[in-house]
Amino acid sequence: MSFGITDTYGSPSFSVQATVTNSTLPSTMSFVWGSVSTPTTNLTLGTSASTIFNSNSSGVSSDGAGNFALTFANNSGLLIQSNSSRVSPGTYTAQINWTLVSGIQ
Repeated sequence: MSFGITDTYGSPSFSVQATVTNSTLPSTMSFVWGSVSTPTTNLTLGTSASTIFNSNSSGVSSDGAGNFALTFANNSGLLIQSNSSRVSPGTYTAQINWTLVSGIQ
C-alpha cells in the first residue's frame, strides 16, 4: 500500500497530518498510524492533528519529478488498536481527516 503526494515546489517540504472526528469507537479501541509488528511505536490519532509523515520521513520515496510515495507493508498504516478482551462486536464509524501541510511539522 502507499500514500502518494505530488509536490511541484522547487524544494519539496511537506507534512501529512491526520485527525479523527465523529468516532463511535468505545474507549477500549482507537485509531492508530503504525504497524501491527511494532505496536509500541504506533501513533494514536485523535481530535488534535498528528503528523503521520513528512517529506523527509523514512520510507518516503521520490521519482525526482515531484511525486512522493510513502509505501507501507500489509498490517501497517491506518489501524484500529484494541484491547481484545474488552471489545464488543458492533458497527463503529468515524471520519478520518487528512491534511497536507506546507513545511516539516
